[in-house]
Amino acid sequence: METQNVEEAMQQIHERDYAGRYSLDPRTLYLIGGNFSDKAPDRGLTGYDIEKIN
Repeated sequence: METQNVEEAMQQIHERDYAGRYSLDPRTLYLIGGNFSDKAPDRGLTGYDIEKIN
């Protein structure tokens, strides 16, 4: 698994404040960062991270 790219995805989610528009929503919010590969045989999702906020 390419953890560096997953970490970069989560960093981008935080830096760009993608969840900011949902800050007043009382429901539990999950941030999901993923890494995708287009190289065989690992084509598709190769790593992910989930962070619970709220």
